[in-house]
Amino acid sequence: MESKSINLILFGRFPTERAYGVHAVAVADGYRRLGYKTTIFYPSTSNEKTIYEDPKEYYDNKNVNYQKIEHLDITKYFWYKILPKTIQGFLWSVTAFLWAKKIKKYIDDPYRSLNTLTPEVAKVALEDALLNV
Repeated sequence: MESKSINLILFGRFPTERAYGVHAVAVADGYRRLGYKTTIFYPSTSNEKTIYEDPKEYYDNKNVNYQKIEHLDITKYFWYKILPKTIQGFLWSVTAFLWAKKIKKYIDDPYRSLNTLTPEVAKVALEDALLNV
């Protein structure tokens, strides 16, 4: 029998008090109930809004796999906070791109990956993974 899996790629604070965190876990759990092995990939963060709790405990869902990928969180730095929003957005996009390049080695099946938050991250990660299959 072929193993079925779904990867959810989330580039944002996780766990989070915001709705996208609950949404990502609900989507992953929905696929799990349909028989898929589900994994949520998310970056490490270290800013004043970071929640340092295990996602399994925070969302009270131990049925989904969670994979934290190390990431340089530039939003924690004072120099980032004083930059104009356009430059912040550009730098944030660069770090998203670099993180996406990093996660390709963790994706077991690039054809079964979804994105719940940042389309440019999924595009980079999946294109690289598909080219290296």
